[in-house]
Amino acid sequence: MEHSAKWFLKKHEDGEVFGPVDFAKLKEWSRAAQVSPLDMVSDDRRNWIKSPMLPELHMDYLIQLGDDSFYGPTTEEAVQEFLRLGEINADNVLINCCTGAQTT
Repeated sequence: MEHSAKWFLKKHEDGEVFGPVDFAKLKEWSRAAQVSPLDMVSDDRRNWIKSPMLPELHMDYLIQLGDDSFYGPTTEEAVQEFLRLGEINADNVLINCCTGAQTT
């Protein structure tokens, strides 16, 4: 899929906007766990969508944190970063939103 040369990221927490950046940089931020599932992205600063709605970011995974508590969707690389930082552990259930497959 062709993407605009300019992308913007609006952070959910405070509305701060980053960009313009190329799509490769936006994808890099996503893989590095710097894009929250509540953050918005835009290629024109007028029309914003939640970051997981952009399929090319591959924010395809939900992390089950408790019985009714989930984080995501996020990227596989972000899940690995959360594991490395100790924010989640090997017992957390990971759900692939595309396939419905669950694993720990």
